[in-house]
Amino acid sequence: MSELAAITRYQAESTISMNFYGGKIHDFENKLKNIDLLDVKELDLEVETPKKKNAKIMDDMNALQQQMKMNDIDLIGIPEKRNENICDIMKDLATAINYPSIENSALLL
Repeated sequence: MSELAAITRYQAESTISMNFYGGKIHDFENKLKNIDLLDVKELDLEVETPKKKNAKIMDDMNALQQQMKMNDIDLIGIPEKRNENICDIMKDLATAINYPSIENSALLL
C-alpha cells in the first residue's frame, strides 16, 4: 500500500510538473506568434514605402519617356545610307506630303 501511495504521489507531482511546463510552452508559443506578427507588420511597412516610391519613379519615368517621344517621327521603309543627311530626308518627306516649308522649322532641330 505504501508503494502504491508513493507511486500515486509521484504521478501527481509529475502531472503537476507536466502541466506547469505545458503552460510555459503554451505561453512561449503565444509570445512567439505575437512577435512574428509584429515583425511581419513592421517589415511590411518598411517594404511598402520603397514600393510606393518605386512606383512613383516608374510613373514619372514613363511620363518623361512619353513626353520625349511626343515629337518623334518613325520613318519606316527608308533605307539607311552611309553619311546620309537627315535634314535632307526630312525636307524630301515634307515635300512628298505637301507640308509647308521646313527650312527654319523646329522639325529640323
